[in-house]
Amino acid sequence: MACLLTTGYTLGCRSQAGVQQVFIGPWNGSSLGMTIGTGSTITAFTGSTVSFYTFQQTTETANFTSAAEINNENNAIQYAQTLEITVTNMTPALVNQIKVLGQGAWRIIILDKQGNYWLMGYSGPVQVSALASGLGKAGTDLNGSTITFTSKETQTLVGVDSAAALAYII
Repeated sequence: MACLLTTGYTLGCRSQAGVQQVFIGPWNGSSLGMTIGTGSTITAFTGSTVSFYTFQQTTETANFTSAAEINNENNAIQYAQTLEITVTNMTPALVNQIKVLGQGAWRIIILDKQGNYWLMGYSGPVQVSALASGLGKAGTDLNGSTITFTSKETQTLVGVDSAAALAYII
């Protein structure tokens, strides 16, 4: 495969970084088909589709990264994706929901503060890799959990067209 650079990069307008919301749905392997349009963006989901459930995030609590893991000796690359979210106001129902998240395999759609949707779990399942829960000590401490999801992907970021994302978000 030839690796050809065909464009450059221009500094755009200033913007705000961050994650607005995440939407979590079950991993169903290759049963979920995806139509890729220009710019590595999913324009439609096909086949056995799933519902994605909303996990709202308060300002500056969620974080998403996609770091390249490169092995020059083997001429190989993959991307380690990490999403950290916070859920608050611990209840027995929320504890059970967190338990289910920890036991399952998922696909996650992320909505950033620019209004862009991104898919985590494009080529492999997303799983919980860390979890910290607590009820807090002081009145303003976290009464909830911080959940870390990870996946290994073949592409750094895969965009999702808003119409395709919204069709399956509950």
